[in-house]
Amino acid sequence: MDRYADMHGISNLKAFEIFRRYGLLELLRDNYETLHTQDIFEGALFADDYITRNSA
Repeated sequence: MDRYADMHGISNLKAFEIFRRYGLLELLRDNYETLHTQDIFEGALFADDYITRNSA
């Protein structure tokens, strides 16, 4: 979430609100082990892609 906020120039609180709005908190929790094998930047890109695909 921190890296996502940095990528978009927003606060961590705003990133949290976005993650909550799109159900990413649950998705991240459900995929915790897999996501922790990736680089933090890859995780931020995953979040960005997920939000982009689900915002339409």
